[in-house]
Amino acid sequence: EFSSLLDEDPQDERARYFLASSYEEKKLYPRAIEEFEKIPETSELYGDTLIHIAAILKKQGKPEQAIALIKDGISRKEDEPELYSYLGSLYQDDKLFKEAEEITRKGLELFPDSPDLHYRMGAIYEGTNRFAESIREMEEVLKIDPNNADALNFIGYSYADRGINLDKAEELIKRAVKLKPKSGYIIDSLGWLYFRQD
Repeated sequence: EFSSLLDEDPQDERARYFLASSYEEKKLYPRAIEEFEKIPETSELYGDTLIHIAAILKKQGKPEQAIALIKDGISRKEDEPELYSYLGSLYQDDKLFKEAEEITRKGLELFPDSPDLHYRMGAIYEGTNRFAESIREMEEVLKIDPNNADALNFIGYSYADRGINLDKAEELIKRAVKLKPKSGYIIDSLGWLYFRQD
């Protein structure tokens, strides 16, 4: 279907993006990258495109190439907050916490109202054993997006895991469950909370 659309209009960036995403889903990674790379830098889909390519490179065991790609993308388009957040996640996955914190902080200086960047910073703080700071960042996420299920779950699980503020943890996790009732990791948080309450 997407190929047919591109036959009619080779400049249809959205059709090309979804065609590439389809190849990615089928694990046809070389074809996916080939199509993603045809999406121009001027496209509103450019940031998401780079993230998809980087995700494929990571799956192929090439994290350094993924990092280099996103760094280059940021140098070309500094107005894409998701690139900063994704680069932070790549660094964090490689245990490069200093680099993760630096790029995420730079992103937050440019985009202070980005819930994704506040969430990423909270996750980095959690990974470096700074509990209070991680909770503070998740609370910032909720100020911007009160129905952010991941932040609700993060705070609730963090409380439950430490055996503190269990009533508050239950309120937050139950809100998260209502927002994402099929999320396995949120259901798991609720189960862990009930275990800690016993």
